[in-house]
Amino acid sequence: MLKPGNHGFFKSTRQFQIDVLDTRAQASEVSGQEILTRDKLSLRVNLSASWKVVNAHAAKFEVVDYKEGLYREQQFALRRAIDTRTLDELLADKSALDSVIHEFSAAKIATFGVQLISVGV
Repeated sequence: MLKPGNHGFFKSTRQFQIDVLDTRAQASEVSGQEILTRDKLSLRVNLSASWKVVNAHAAKFEVVDYKEGLYREQQFALRRAIDTRTLDELLADKSALDSVIHEFSAAKIATFGVQLISVGV
């Protein structure tokens, strides 16, 4: 792990490879998901999330592609949050859906070295 800044390497017989991970806050979207509610109504839902890499080692070596894993876990959490509720329950408390999705996915995403900042449906 290199600290931020400029670094130099001596030319030798060894090969060096440097992977750069952006640790700033970033956004991702899960768009156009067709999900059935518990009362069998079809909804088309989009999800936006803000996140950042907090553990570069885990993001690089604990999962093949942390962005793909992040997308997949957000998709699973969105489906789990919607298919367990009726349409009336979803419409009665829309803001609770965001916190439920955050709760479902934050712990799993943390194992990828990524902190989930916020989620919005």
